[in-house]
Parts: sequence; C-alpha cells; structure tokens
Amino acid sequence: MFCGLPIGLPRARGSRSGLFPAIAIAALLLAAAAPSHSTTWLVRPDGAGDVPTIQAAIDAAANGDTILLDTGTFIGTGNKDLDTHGKAITIASLTGAESTIIDCQGSGRGFFIHSGEDSNTVLTGLHIANGSLSGGNGAGVLCLNSSPKLVENIFSLCYADTGAGAYFQGSSSKLIRNTFDRGNYTDASHYPFVGVAAGVFCRSSDLWIIDNLFTGNRALSCPCVMSLNSTIRFYSNRMINNGVMMDGPHVFAIGSQVFAIGNDVSNVYCVDGSTVYLQESTAIVRANRFGPAGTCCGEPGAVYAPDYGAPGSVDVSFNYISDVGHFYAVGIQSGRIHRNVFVSCDGAIVVWGPALPEITKNTFYQNGPGCFVDHWDVHGCPAVMSKNLHVGLSSWDVSKAMSCISGGCPMGGGTYDPLFISGYSGIVPGTIWWCAGPKLARTNDPQFCSPADGNFFLRATSPCLVENDPTLGATHGALPEGCGVDDVLDVAVPPDHSVRQYDLGDVIPLSGFEITNTSSMETVVNYALTCEGPVRLSDQGNPFALKGTTPILQPGQSYTPPEAAMVVTSDDEFFDVTITYATAYAPALLVPGTQSTTILFRRTVPVLLRGFEGAYEDDAVRLWWSVTEADGIEGWRVYRTAEGKDTPVLLTATALPGNSREYRDDGIADAGRYFYDLVVLIDGKEQVAGTTAVTTVAPGFVLGQNTPNPFTTTTTIEYAIPERASVSLSIYDAAGRRVRALVDAIQDPRTGGYSVSWDGKNDRGEAVASGVYVYRLKAGKAIVSKKLMLLR
Repeated sequence: MFCGLPIGLPRARGSRSGLFPAIAIAALLLAAAAPSHSTTWLVRPDGAGDVPTIQAAIDAAANGDTILLDTGTFIGTGNKDLDTHGKAITIASLTGAESTIIDCQGSGRGFFIHSGEDSNTVLTGLHIANGSLSGGNGAGVLCLNSSPKLVENIFSLCYADTGAGAYFQGSSSKLIRNTFDRGNYTDASHYPFVGVAAGVFCRSSDLWIIDNLFTGNRALSCPCVMSLNSTIRFYSNRMINNGVMMDGPHVFAIGSQVFAIGNDVSNVYCVDGSTVYLQESTAIVRANRFGPAGTCCGEPGAVYAPDYGAPGSVDVSFNYISDVGHFYAVGIQSGRIHRNVFVSCDGAIVVWGPALPEITKNTFYQNGPGCFVDHWDVHGCPAVMSKNLHVGLSSWDVSKAMSCISGGCPMGGGTYDPLFISGYSGIVPGTIWWCAGPKLARTNDPQFCSPADGNFFLRATSPCLVENDPTLGATHGALPEGCGVDDVLDVAVPPDHSVRQYDLGDVIPLSGFEITNTSSMETVVNYALTCEGPVRLSDQGNPFALKGTTPILQPGQSYTPPEAAMVVTSDDEFFDVTITYATAYAPALLVPGTQSTTILFRRTVPVLLRGFEGAYEDDAVRLWWSVTEADGIEGWRVYRTAEGKDTPVLLTATALPGNSREYRDDGIADAGRYFYDLVVLIDGKEQVAGTTAVTTVAPGFVLGQNTPNPFTTTTTIEYAIPERASVSLSIYDAAGRRVRALVDAIQDPRTGGYSVSWDGKNDRGEAVASGVYVYRLKAGKAIVSKKLMLLR
C-alpha cells in the first residue's frame, strides 16, 4: 500500500508550508464526490452570491448539484422553511457548522423534506438555530416519507411540540456526527400527548443515529431520542447534561426495536424516568457507559422495560453503569443481564415475572440503599443467577446482595450457581442458605486491579479466576484477568510504512487493523480511529469505519473494523501523520488502550534533479544543479538554514529564472554547517527539489589550491588562519582514510600565511599510488577541504 523512500527525510520548513484556502478545500472535496456535470451554487448571507437565498439555489439546482453556504448567518424569507423538492443535492458549508448559521429567528423551521428524497440529498456542516413551531413538529428538520443524510450539523435552541431538533416519519435516514445542543425545548402545555423528544423523534422509521452529541437539551419528557413503532440503531453517541422537566426517559422506545451500542451517557437528570425506556420493545443494550446520573427516583435509571403492555426481550450486556440512582439501575422482565459492571448504584437490578431474565457474570461493587432502604444488587427472582461477583461494604448486611438470600424467591424457582461475595457483614464462611438450599460461597477479596480508578479487571492471583479455583466452574464477574487493556486485547496496527509520495486530495486507505481477544473470556470492544496531521478522515461511506463496537469476541477471535481512509489536505513538501487506534473493553471504559503508527509523506515533485551540490570557495558558497526535465519550471528559490536553527532564510527574494543552474551565497559571516534547500516554482507553488549541506569558514581562513597540480614528486599547500587555533592539515585517500598528517600544532595568524609540502608519501614513509587525494585543513571548528592529483 505504501511505498517510496526510506523514513528519515527532513520535515517541511514551517515558513514555506501553505494550505489551500478553506473555500478551495471545500470545493475540491465536494467536487470529487459530485458527478462531473454538476454545478456548484455559492450562496452568501448578504445575498451577493450566485443566487440571493438558499431556497433560490435549491430551486435553480439540478440533481447532483452542490449548494455551498458562505460563512455567516442566513436569516429571513428564503433562508428558512427550506424545501428540497425531492432533489438529490448537497447543501454544505464552506467553513463548518460553527460559522455557518441558518437562524430561524424564533419563527418557522430550518428544512421541510417530504418529496421522497433519499441518501443522495445531504445536509452537512450547517448550524440550524432558533427554529420554533407552536403546535408543530420538527423545528430543525421535518422529514416525511424521505431519507436524507444529515452529517456534522448543529441543531440548537429549537422549539417544537415533538422532535424539536429533527422529526422523521417513514424514513431510513442516517444521522452522523451531528450535535443537538443548547436546549431543544418542547412544549409543556400539551403534556402528556405531545412535548417529547427535544433532540430526535422517529415514527414508523428505520433510523441510524451514529456518533452524535446530545448536550444541554431539556424537555417535558425525553430530551434526546424517541422512537415510535420504529427501528433505531443508536451507536457511539454521547448524551451529556441532558434532563427533563417532569418525568420520562432520555431514549424512549414504544413498539420498537432498539440497538443501543457503544454510547456514553453521563450527568443525566430525570425526576421519574430512565436513560433507556423500552415499552413493548425489544433491545440490545451493549457496551455503553451509564453514569453518573442525577435524580432518577421511582424507575430504573439506566435501562427499564416496564411490566405493562407486551414487554419484549432485552439484552443488557457489557455495560459500565456507575452512580445511577436513586432507584435500581436496570429493570427488565425477559432477556439477559450479562457481563456488566455496576458501581455505586442505589440498587443494581430489579426483575419480575412472568418471564424472567438470566443474570450472569456481572460485577456488583458497593451498590447500596438509596432512595429506598430495601435496595439490593438484585431484587426479584431471576430465571438464572450464575457466576456473578458481589462486593459490598462491611456496614451492609449480606441480604442486600440479592433477594433470594432473604428467602424472597420460591424454592426451586430458578437456577442458581455458587455465589462469590465479599465485604458484607453477616457472611457465614462456607455456606449460605438461600432459595434452593445451602450454596457454597466464596468470601475472599476478589483482588480488583484498581477499583478507585474504575478498573475492575482481576489480578492474576484473584480467587475469582477459574484458573486459581477450578471448583468455581468458570471465572466469576464481568472482567477477566489483566490490569491493563493491553493485557487483554491485542490490537494489531499496520507497521510503520516507508515514505509515501502524495498529491493534494489523495485518498489513502487505512486497512489491516485487527482487534484480537487474547483473554480467556468473551469480550466486546469499543474502538476509535484518529489521525493527527494535515489530513481528514473519511469513513468511505461506512460510519462504523472510524468509531464503533465489535461483536462479541470469543477467546482468540479477531475482528477487522471497516476500512477507513485519509484524505490529504496539505500541499506542504513533507509531513507525517500519526494514526492511533484506541480501544477499551466495554465495561472498563476508564482503562483505554492505544496503539499508534506514523507514516511520513513527501509531496510528489515533478522536477527530478540529476544533482544538487555546494562548496565553500573564496569566502562564499557556490551552489550548482542540473535537471532531467525542464518543462514547466517558472523559477527557483534558495533557502539557507544554519545548523541548530529551525527558521530558514530566503536568499532569493526575487526568484531565479527558470533556466538558472547556479547560485552564489556571499552572505556567510560565521563559520559553521549550513543546509541549502533548492525550491522550484511550478504553477505558482513552491516545491522542494533538493537539499545539500555545506561547511563554511570565517573570512581570513584560506586554503589555497596546491601547486603544482597534478604533481609527480612534490607539491606545496599554502593556507592562512584568522586567529590563534589548534591547526591540523592532513591528506586523505578517496575512501576517506588518512594517508599523511602534515601539520598538527597550535598556530597564530601570520603575515603571508603558512606553506607546507607533501612528497607523495604516507606516514610510514612509503610512496602512495597515483590518484585523486583530498587535503583537509581544520582550525578550531572551521574545516575546509580541496582535491589534488598525484601522477607517478
């Protein structure tokens, strides 16, 4: 995939780097994605663009066209209540959503999309603000029986009865990397019939909600997402500092199928509700982080499937749930609760019949009484209770670990394996009497790696590991052995590549990444790909390429994430890009592991030099070069950088003519080593064509050419020094080996300088062979060399 020169080329000089203006980049990237016959329409807030308003651009556009919005705020008629009329067009900003605002000014909505649009209708990089509808839906975007794609937009301060940010009905849209921010309030006056989903509402839809941010939203009920008779794929989103005015969940599903995977939920506020509320719905809730949460008193705070209607099966697995109160964290009727970590929750799990869930291989850590004093780790009678790990505080009675211990379940009402508990008071070593009679209980310290830091992996000596106690049957708890993610996951990153030549806009695939479960337990991994450097990441049309969650990985099983790519956004001569893959075993999100690789890039230079050399001669540096191809050369520039300095000096303020092949630098004042960059001008842009280094000396330091030259028996070398110094003058052969030391002494400057002869013999007095030799004079730090020829 990558090929070229070895790593180790110089970095580009900062003073000569140059990025395309943002408008050029945006136009280039959008043009690359559009058909060759498409038209780009530029719209400016002051009406001075190709057309006066956004709606005028939409009306004029044809399928495949792009509408670019310039920086600024768009207001007034024609810049809100926008109708895309079924057209396959892209509406994008030049400089991003932070600086391109469609301001509805408290009246009307941003977009109305209702004519069968599909994913070829794209809204990207827009900030839709202050939409407001009394008695209506979708103040940011209203989408009916259409499926546009929304990418990297911001919806803020929008107000509507339902779906204030975005409302979808009969849609299969994808919402990717959008922000629902700063309070999309809904109307409280119509509660309970409307006034829900301040972020996104979907009805009879199949919606993909991927890598979005929901923050600061407030609603009468459901500040983030509501799904009615729909399928929602809610992947890798963040919900931070959202809340409700009265009661209700943050994600509310009725009659729906929900996939909530890899999300991060914190600082939830709900008076009486849950984060994920599932009414007559089925769900997979996997690899999320819930908490900390505010007041959620009266219903389970993280995941809740209530006991009315027709409850579906719910899989709650591989989640990290902390500080969720003041009721239970999870409450479901059927399905499973598997390999979760519950930390400092005011009660972890509540279950009830008639269908009962399986509760297996979870870790419960210091969960305890909160809003009600009778909270347990597990309250109710699960169908299966197996391989869980309970750790409490010594002040809490062991009955708080699970209700079965206190006799709350009927005899033989479920399948219960031996229990591993520690920390509680009242534990009788050896046996505990519960529903099905005496059961073996372990009471040792489980030896977590670092619970104070949220790390609930087990140490290698943990008594919870089946390797240390085969009578357990299997390791207890959610996490395997390994006090760092790197001990559990083997994340294979492609090795360092050699230098790649590139051009602006090149698309560089990033493939070959692989995540392997090297533990002895099944695993789910959250992953994220990032790049540092003058590139942008592309998901190649697959939003899971950059950030996602693996399937359940069995021991030894590997997973290859979807292929991503980098798009080069720099026309600098040299740069490098660091590619980082961050991973975290899902219930231990506070313990990420990262691996990186760096690739060095060199700009493709159409001019190839035959050679570029320099020499110090007569108190100046002479540079000369030759080329293999001269077509297109507009001129040359020369830069000089002193050794140990970072800033280059431009020596040719006026570019040298294109046919130049030599340059003399008379500006050397100090002895030292200098680097010269030869830069060619093509199409008005600079590109480094070659680099050479020259060691110079101060004025008054002179090494003359030997006379005679060539010589047969004896030749004379004259030199002068500007100041007292330790002086050496030696002869070297073509391989760099010293042949003869002629001078090695401390000398002072003297009128007329110094003169020394060489008789063509080495230090042992032996005559050397004919050939070219180098004589080198060193005085202090100054060094200068010249060539001579001996003929026998």
